[in-house]
Amino acid sequence: MVSDDPVSHRLPTGQIWKPQNYDRRSHGQVMLIEALAKSYNQAAARLGLSLGMPAFGQLIRNLGVDIGDPPNPSAVLGAVELSPLQVTQLYQALASGGRVLPLSPVRAVTNARGEVLSRVPMRAGLPTQVEVIKLLTLALVETTVSGTASRLTSDGRMQVASAGKTGTSDDLRDSWYAGFTGEHLGVVWLGRDDNQPSGLTGGSGALRVWEDLFAKLPSKAIRLRFVEPVRWLAYGDANGCQNLRFLPALPPFEPPNARSCMGALTAP
Repeated sequence: MVSDDPVSHRLPTGQIWKPQNYDRRSHGQVMLIEALAKSYNQAAARLGLSLGMPAFGQLIRNLGVDIGDPPNPSAVLGAVELSPLQVTQLYQALASGGRVLPLSPVRAVTNARGEVLSRVPMRAGLPTQVEVIKLLTLALVETTVSGTASRLTSDGRMQVASAGKTGTSDDLRDSWYAGFTGEHLGVVWLGRDDNQPSGLTGGSGALRVWEDLFAKLPSKAIRLRFVEPVRWLAYGDANGCQNLRFLPALPPFEPPNARSCMGALTAP
């Protein structure tokens, strides 16, 4: 569980950073998978601050993108200037199960006859934190089921399961969607060339473009298979063992009420 109550943080400049949710509401104690799926900024900010900005910056560098050392706290909400290629780099590591493949806009250089003069080498690293990546991917799948990208499952156009995340800047200047199936990855950014607000959220703009492309693209569904030490547990809500859900957990990070909820399943 994570708190989505209001959060504030004093910056080195002395200013107070107080992120808000898009709906300007707080949602109390929520499951982390719900906070990610529904883009609860206060919960994400609290999680990022508890992790620490140096550690967060290193995590992003491990995925192939440098956002500064240490990054501004707002970076945990995506408030950092990145190109579509850089965002694709981040999601490539997730889509490939933790194997980082440095991307390049140039694959090869040829002459007028089409003969290859030079190629950009592409060497994938070894998979890292595979089970953690799977857990994050499961949360991104939930985004397409009950979160900000739920239209992907509600309108019936997508033929395979996918995972992804919407992104919206505070002033509606940028509309993002990054999503992947078991075979393909795509990132869409929408914005105006005069840098003025477009009036589009990630869900009302970029997501629809992504769906138009992927609904017509033959692709394989995402399939997640968890192995030890990941365990499937029954989770309750903030009030205890109510509205049970079965979700995987990686020890020792199980919610404190998970074991008692497992017992509730067998209680007479």
